[in-house]
Amino acid sequence: MTKKKVLMVLPELPWPTVTGGKRAHHANLEELLSICSGLTLNLANIDSSPDDISSFISNHAGLNISVSETRTPELTDSKIKKIVRMAEAFLSFFPSVYYYLLKSEGRTRTEVLLETGEYDAIWVDHLHAMALIPETVRTPVILSTQNVESTLLYDVYASTNTYGLRRLKRWVEWKKMQILEGKILKKASAVVCLSDHDAQTLKSTYGIEKTHVLYSLLFEPADNWKPLADTKNLLFVGQNSHTPNREAIDWLVDVLAPSVQDFDASIRIDIVGSYGKEFMASAVSSNLRFHGRVTKEDLQHLLESCTSMICPVVLGSGIKVKILEAATNGIPVITTPESLQGLSMLDGCIVINRSDTEAAVTEICGVLNDRQRLARAASRNLDVLSAEYADRGTRMLRIIDSVQLKQ
Repeated sequence: MTKKKVLMVLPELPWPTVTGGKRAHHANLEELLSICSGLTLNLANIDSSPDDISSFISNHAGLNISVSETRTPELTDSKIKKIVRMAEAFLSFFPSVYYYLLKSEGRTRTEVLLETGEYDAIWVDHLHAMALIPETVRTPVILSTQNVESTLLYDVYASTNTYGLRRLKRWVEWKKMQILEGKILKKASAVVCLSDHDAQTLKSTYGIEKTHVLYSLLFEPADNWKPLADTKNLLFVGQNSHTPNREAIDWLVDVLAPSVQDFDASIRIDIVGSYGKEFMASAVSSNLRFHGRVTKEDLQHLLESCTSMICPVVLGSGIKVKILEAATNGIPVITTPESLQGLSMLDGCIVINRSDTEAAVTEICGVLNDRQRLARAASRNLDVLSAEYADRGTRMLRIIDSVQLKQ
């Protein structure tokens, strides 16, 4: 198979790689760089700082990068402009993020790139990035999904406890995505999913047959499981702007932290990711440590110093990248059945049921004091992933070849 010339389209800057979504974007980017004779990146910058953009460009010096600013209501200069932009999105036929990208310079930039260069395929990383693809495109489009977006937006709506405009807006967002998602998926020449579960959901919900699964291949497994740190530290990674993460952080703060403190005061819970000041105000348990947004190096240090990753997420679709990354690094994982959707092969995970707090706390405290069990759990997941791991680049090339043959 010959190397390809590919245009990659992203809805956000995949840098710094400290969130699950950005790590997934960046893993695909690095793999495409290794298999393509020429890779052009067109991305819409929604909320990244100039420093982050400069850092990303300097770390990818050989990559042809086009960055287009996308103005969301949060980034407008006045309240009137903010209200106007929000009203425009609400009254449109599109979910708000998709609408803002649709109206951005990124879509025009894609048109220019397609006119001035010949590409074997367009790799679109995330459903929202399809807003940057012109209707008349003739180049094969491969859509790499991270979630079933309608499921995710339903969870956002259903988890809204108050009634009023916010709940109405979220209901409208969910219904719009329900209508739009299937149409967008059918426009793609092929759809890449991160799990068999998502592929089956897309088939049963929208009749999508043209799926490829690259679930366990985001990160190359380590050679051996990580020697356990001489601590009892649980690590959660996720920003609270993502509703499933926010709900999980609420549970960690309000339920697990005080219960664990009563059971074993030596256990610490580290939470990494951006979050609002309300979490600091409510974090009364001394065993909680909020780190906020951290650098890639700081995150690596926290991964190396933790005893186990904890992922108590119960909402959302798609695989939990934080689980996959911890497992491939040989770190034990404590999680919920809901978080293992699409990752059922990771039978070394320690599973807790959040509906039974006492049993969950007992299990967590017990396993943190059982080093042999933690080592077996980490080793088991690593063995499974090592057996599953294949040449991801070759598989991506095969997907590109398959869509070219269909043209």
